[in-house]
Amino acid sequence: MPGMSGEIRRDYSDTSFGRVHLWTIGEGPALVLLHQSGQTSDEYLTLGPVLSDNFKVIGIDLPNHGQSDSSKHELNADEYADSIIEVMNNIGVDEFHFLGQHGGASIGINLGIRHPERIGKLILSGAGRDENLTEEQAKYIGVNKSGPYKPEYYRY
Repeated sequence: MPGMSGEIRRDYSDTSFGRVHLWTIGEGPALVLLHQSGQTSDEYLTLGPVLSDNFKVIGIDLPNHGQSDSSKHELNADEYADSIIEVMNNIGVDEFHFLGQHGGASIGINLGIRHPERIGKLILSGAGRDENLTEEQAKYIGVNKSGPYKPEYYRY
């Protein structure tokens, strides 16, 4: 049946932020699906199988969310991004596409800025309004308060 390449496999990855819960389905280029703040990867359980014919879909519960361990402190954006990099390293994924919703989109921007060699395409939903972005974030995603920004490295 189209959109049903295998069964969802649940797993945990040990990171410096505790055990991180993840699920995977499908084969092909890796596509990470990251939930919004206060939610879990369950928000993508119906989308994952639809994408699984073309991608190895990876849903992640950030530390302090869902079935992942709680940390001793609230993590910042860099630490959340680092937890994703650690998971990807642990499961042997060097490069991946990324879809993030709200808070997950902010983590995607962080990953794109700090680890551009690891990110294929970024899909950002509800990433925030451009006036809430730092200059570095705005430059990376092609936003400039005085008009469209067209950097030489702009990625389509």
